[in-house]
Amino acid sequence: MTPEMAFEGLLVSQNPEVLSTMNRVLDEFAIQIDVCVRPSRVVDRLSENSVDLVVVDWEDQHIASEIVRKITDSKGQKPTIMAIVDASIPVSEVKQAGAHLVMQKPITPESATASMKRAYSRMVHDYRRYARHAIMHAVSATRGCDGLCLPVTVTNISEGGVGLLTKEKLGVGDQLEFPLTLPGAEEVIHIRARVLWTREPGMAGAEFTNIAHADLRILYAWLWSKCKIKKPITH
Repeated sequence: MTPEMAFEGLLVSQNPEVLSTMNRVLDEFAIQIDVCVRPSRVVDRLSENSVDLVVVDWEDQHIASEIVRKITDSKGQKPTIMAIVDASIPVSEVKQAGAHLVMQKPITPESATASMKRAYSRMVHDYRRYARHAIMHAVSATRGCDGLCLPVTVTNISEGGVGLLTKEKLGVGDQLEFPLTLPGAEEVIHIRARVLWTREPGMAGAEFTNIAHADLRILYAWLWSKCKIKKPITH
């Protein structure tokens, strides 16, 4: 996302009507769009910057499916993919190719807005799940395999897990349990997490394995308060 916290996207089409309608609708959703009239430019653009949404005009099925394949094969967080197709093209075929959402032609401001509402909900969900928020909070973590208490610094947190920093030896698969007070929050939440990866010097990433529902509500409310996304004009 941009420093202003607006979603970024690519619009891949050579059709003037598609470009005109989608540009207006995407602007109403506060999505900053880069128009690609040359499909060959899409992969380069994706490698240069992080993109949250790719809208692909399915006029050339071979080129469009190849674009989607390259996106799905790429590493890292994947953008939401919306395909714009003729009514003659089966929706199931396009989704099987990798598109998350399908909008049929002829597109209108109303149909494009309805489709974008679904895409926007997915984008916000993905952003909330993968966005990491720095906290730098020291805790004492109990390791499940031997019961040892280890000094650990929680460097960041997301819906799915935490980043860790420690001088102690951690291994992939280690189960950790620790209390955590989120910055600005009064309640202590109790975390159970499994180490997914380790990296020198002393860095690790862990995924949540068990958090009580009450603690999850506190965590999600805190994370939501940190999601400063530009609100769409369209409701």
